[in-house]
Amino acid sequence: MILVFGASGTCGEAVIKALVKAGASVRGFVRNDERAAIARAAGASEIALGDLRNAESIENALKGVSGVFYVAPKFVADEACIGRMIVRMAGRAGVEKFVYQSALHSNVERLLHHELKREVEECLYESDLDFTILQPARLMHNILSSWQKILSTGVYSEPFSADAPISDVDFADVAEVAAIALTQSGYGRAAFELCCEGMLNRHQRVELLSDVLGRPIKSADISVEDWLAKARITDPFEREARTRMFDYYDDFGFKGGNALVLRSILGREPTGYRSYLKGTVKSC
Repeated sequence: MILVFGASGTCGEAVIKALVKAGASVRGFVRNDERAAIARAAGASEIALGDLRNAESIENALKGVSGVFYVAPKFVADEACIGRMIVRMAGRAGVEKFVYQSALHSNVERLLHHELKREVEECLYESDLDFTILQPARLMHNILSSWQKILSTGVYSEPFSADAPISDVDFADVAEVAAIALTQSGYGRAAFELCCEGMLNRHQRVELLSDVLGRPIKSADISVEDWLAKARITDPFEREARTRMFDYYDDFGFKGGNALVLRSILGREPTGYRSYLKGTVKSC
């Protein structure tokens, strides 16, 4: 039995599906019954209702599991505190394998949310757990938040330079790696940077979008403040973290693009951006 945190989210759902495909049984950790239905639909055979800030509910969820997949909530100020608590409780519960979804280049100090992920990584390094740290590049499914606007306006806008090179990964590939690490031996006590081959700036992305959609898509800039307003983000920590992230992308991009590790673990070529877009168009 493997416990998946964030079981009703995009990442958690994908991991559940990958684990079930690998023959594992899954217990999904969710907040409520509505979220439980999503996790069950993804393949979870058991549900643990709880709150990440409630130690008792986490302790109950950990009972009888051999493995854990943990991904933190997005852009929360107490991410490190929650993560360290879960790591320590998993150690006390005798969990055999622990997979943590961190982020590519978690050691970049300018990225506020990366600092918190790095603290959780350090907690794992200090633990006796058989851990695997996954460090994915920017997730390709992030474009879905802009998908309807792209289709309706023919414009793809982001709050950083269109020249910024960005490394990507399809989360379905990351989920497959998580399932491999949790169900097979040889992947413990390690951290893996996961990305597809190459990097793309927004100019190149709109070219691919235009080709895949069969009509012209243009690139446009949007200010960070306007982006935050349109996304209705009001939490001070999240606003600061996202602002720092966009400013960093503006200055340096988010470089990576070496698929050696991901290719080696999957035993195949990772999904490229064009293939991801084609799959998105087909599924819509």
